[in-house]
Amino acid sequence: MKKRKQGNTIFLSIAFNHHDSNVALSIDDVIVASLELERLFRAKKISASITHMEIAARFLLEKFNFTISDVDYLVVNALNNPFENSTSEEDIRENEYAFLGRNIPTFILRHHLAHAGHYYFSNFSKALIASCDGGGDLGERVVYFIGDNLTIQRLLVNIDDHISTKPYGQFASYLYGEPFSEGKLMGLAGLSFKVSDVMLKLVSEVFPRLKNVDFVYGQTLLKNIFKSEQNLAKKDPLSCASLASAIQSEFVKRRVQDIKKVYRTKYENIVLCGGSALNLGCNSKIFEDVTKSIYISPNCDDTGIAIGQIAIIIAKEIGKRPRCKLPYLGINESSQQFELTKKGKEKIFEIENEPQKIAMRLSQDEIGICHIGRAEVGPRALGHRSFLISPLQILNKERISVEIKQRESYRPVAPIILEEDLQLYFQGGPARSPYMMFNYIANEEAQEKIPAVVHTDGTSRVQTVNKDDESFLRQILTEFKKITGIGVLINTSLNLNRQPITNFVYDTFEIARKINAKLFICSRYEDI
Repeated sequence: MKKRKQGNTIFLSIAFNHHDSNVALSIDDVIVASLELERLFRAKKISASITHMEIAARFLLEKFNFTISDVDYLVVNALNNPFENSTSEEDIRENEYAFLGRNIPTFILRHHLAHAGHYYFSNFSKALIASCDGGGDLGERVVYFIGDNLTIQRLLVNIDDHISTKPYGQFASYLYGEPFSEGKLMGLAGLSFKVSDVMLKLVSEVFPRLKNVDFVYGQTLLKNIFKSEQNLAKKDPLSCASLASAIQSEFVKRRVQDIKKVYRTKYENIVLCGGSALNLGCNSKIFEDVTKSIYISPNCDDTGIAIGQIAIIIAKEIGKRPRCKLPYLGINESSQQFELTKKGKEKIFEIENEPQKIAMRLSQDEIGICHIGRAEVGPRALGHRSFLISPLQILNKERISVEIKQRESYRPVAPIILEEDLQLYFQGGPARSPYMMFNYIANEEAQEKIPAVVHTDGTSRVQTVNKDDESFLRQILTEFKKITGIGVLINTSLNLNRQPITNFVYDTFEIARKINAKLFICSRYEDI
């Protein structure tokens, strides 16, 4: 590898993955942006070709007035790497790849090490890093690391009996008849309050049999055991809620057991990463039973591979802990493009920019399309690309989730809350939850006053907004509390059924145009 030059060092990181392809850019030790390709190409879960990736990378570079000639190093993930078919077990390798017409010195990182790179975004100087996913290069699905200041090292432990998310994914695909249905399954599991011992035992027996089998074999196995449940969650979700609850319970039980086998009190802290870290019930159980000191990045799943691996290389090559402003690392258009796109829309849509007016309209049960500055990264909307609506009326959940987004009625919507008010309504989780990664128990006050954000099982997946945060979102919540006495709103992702979350203001106006409902847009431009 060439010697690092004096002055700014530009790293361009690309992750093709099998889904959720993404690209990231850093200048020296600062990660300045990340772009999920589904946001650019408007196709969910996209697995990029080289052409897709070149378009996205060029777009990202141009945003910062760079060209490929300015890039010092390329960082590529080993999973689904189109440049070479490697079977290397080295966590980090060096090579030279041709990309955008240039041969560039390249670091190649293994999939789970890239997940582990999110350790650097925690405030921990030392932590156990637990990466668990449905896949990885060379078939790896569960890996543990130790993060110690600037270093991340594999932890050599026996993981032969550890469970990955693969059985959960197999069950979800079987019940819904389509891939990427794990989130729906989690919501469905909350509808069942009692699961028979027979069902729990059956699911427990099947889980390990799905651990290392391919998709077709797994679906065939499930069909032989659960004949009448195939695709049933789409047709009659209530009739298979008990099975969904058993699946969720079994995964949580096994994953927590696995963590306990590896965790030692000397680690003190845990960083959870990989797709398993999107399972809020599991995260909450680890918080309850293992340690209260947990960090989970907002893009802990494959949407964060490019960021994670660039963080690893920053620490390795620059010798500093990488810096970035999570979660709002997305890319937006220029201020000129933003204003040009908005031009004339005031005649069609009602656009509000003042927190007091926005809060007043939300208090009157209007639906707000919230488009603020740079988009959040990861699979969850965190207030910059969100639908906002009052949680005071339970029917508001159905209005936004079922009527507008056309989602299943049983899927929960999240409360976004002033952090200092968290304990007024919710118990059982961390004092801060900025990325919506834990389930909380909704108390009687919540069930009475903000029923729209309480799931059937009495839980809520809460996002807190820090009291020191002076953001536009914080201002809206504060003004809403002045009017209603409650500093909570419904926050759900700004997308329609089977579409990715919006990225550019043009995408947001397209949603507004398609929806036949009274709503307003609170848009504010924030430059990078």
